[in-house]
Amino acid sequence: MSVEDLILCKSYAVVSKDPTVGTDQTVETFWGKIFESFIHLPQTEASNGTIYKWTGKLIRDCFICTIQPAMNVFNKHFHNVKNRKISGIGGEEDIYDIALKEYEEAEGKPFPFRSCAKSLHKMLW
Repeated sequence: MSVEDLILCKSYAVVSKDPTVGTDQTVETFWGKIFESFIHLPQTEASNGTIYKWTGKLIRDCFICTIQPAMNVFNKHFHNVKNRKISGIGGEEDIYDIALKEYEEAEGKPFPFRSCAKSLHKMLW
């Protein structure tokens, strides 16, 4: 996962939870706000200036086609673990660890957005 993916996740979460943003906006307006947040995050978070090569359409496509589907699968595993009420599980951190292992077993690869899973999960799911 790139630094830009993490910044995109942060931007999506911030805009999605902004109480001043209503539900009566167009998709273009919503993604425009995410793009604004994305490009205004500190440059120190971007790697080699590549963040400035991204466009609004590119960040939307990246999130919708890559990050969101993987997050949906991860969240399925997270909720399955949480609903099992496994004895000895101390809290959310333990649930994350088990869900990450189950994701890797089921998908045959590690969860690619581990760095942003917690922030997105807490804010949106």
